[in-house]
Amino acid sequence: MLVFVAAFACATLGCNKNPYGTIDITGRITVDGEPMEGVSVTMAPVNAAADSGQRAAGGVTKEDGTVRFVSAGSPVAGVMPGEYVLTFQKEVWVTADGTPAEDIPYDPSKPEPAMHPVDLIPAKYKDPKNSDFHVNVVDKTSTFDFDIVTKE
Repeated sequence: MLVFVAAFACATLGCNKNPYGTIDITGRITVDGEPMEGVSVTMAPVNAAADSGQRAAGGVTKEDGTVRFVSAGSPVAGVMPGEYVLTFQKEVWVTADGTPAEDIPYDPSKPEPAMHPVDLIPAKYKDPKNSDFHVNVVDKTSTFDFDIVTKE
């Protein structure tokens, strides 16, 4: 009975599956010209008016460098219209000799080796005040490709 009431309410009142009016956009991120999996990409609103409701969005790159975004608090993928600055972060954990954590076999009889994070993306791309990457989301054709340069 409860399912019927919920279905009836949706049918008569309308169910808004996209309450924030987000636009499903994609991008492709490369690092020194090559796709990199696992890069965290954040889109922060630029000069969003307090009453605009514009929210930050984020995503993580796939193996081919593509990324799809979800706005904070939204139940569906997408970004609210507006201008954004993009920031990027990717780090790996390594031992003192530079061995990546995933290359160390698990051995419960030995203590964990000391490890520390190593940034794969330069610090300037992590700070929205220093990032040169901007995108203006206006409609479904808002796509972008950005190449992060680590070697200068």
